[in-house]
Amino acid sequence: MISYRPCALCSGTTREIEFRLPVGRVVRCPGCSLVSMVGSDGELVRCAYDEEYYRRADTSGPGYADYFGVEAAARREIASALADMVLALAPDARRVLDVGCGGGFLVTALSERGVEAVGLDGSRHAIERARFNAEGGDFVHAEIGAPCSAAEGLFDVITMIDVVEHLPDPAGAVRWAASLAATGATIVLLTPRYGGRLLAEQKAGYVHFNSDHMYYFTEETLRAVIVGGTGQSRVEVEDVLTLAREREVAVPDSMARKYSVDRESMLAVIRL
Repeated sequence: MISYRPCALCSGTTREIEFRLPVGRVVRCPGCSLVSMVGSDGELVRCAYDEEYYRRADTSGPGYADYFGVEAAARREIASALADMVLALAPDARRVLDVGCGGGFLVTALSERGVEAVGLDGSRHAIERARFNAEGGDFVHAEIGAPCSAAEGLFDVITMIDVVEHLPDPAGAVRWAASLAATGATIVLLTPRYGGRLLAEQKAGYVHFNSDHMYYFTEETLRAVIVGGTGQSRVEVEDVLTLAREREVAVPDSMARKYSVDRESMLAVIRL
């Protein structure tokens, strides 16, 4: 019998299996409905965010085919639109921390708009490449949730773009991010939306089922994570493209495809 770690939301220790996959088991907590992926030992799956992750030879594995190569142009376009969204949501932002910044594309886009931007990531390879490629902003190699003297000072905005699903304690990560935020700051959090059209169509072949995603959030469980991390219950959660249109942000074709065909994602806006 598998022994599961206490649920990150409700501390329950039982799970219901939704899918059995070669990379792990997708399980749901019956107490709070949080969905996660675990290994045969019941522990959350783990992934190394090393050089191979960002340019994988095995297309069936986690990560990217060529993150810093052929994929970079589209990532710059999307980061530019996301930077416009961030500033539409927080027009007075002067200092922004991008948590889980990866290659630093959003940090660069924000810097180009006159914002003091700092990127933080636990992947040494990603930070090294970000420092090499970026034309603006500062970058910090540190684990999310750990004390970080290099990113001292409070931020007007903290972005968490496609990151909480990769972390063992999502509410704790949001709590840590909020501790770095100034009074009245905004957290902008983007993550895949679980349970929609793509899951219904793809089932066990769901695009996000791999060992780099520990959690799969519905809007309800994402709200529970945010409440657990910040105590804020009034949170705006919307489809990414819908929110972009509402804020009159120009959406490039690469972004429109990413968030309408390749995946379904939601964006949460947390006012502290």
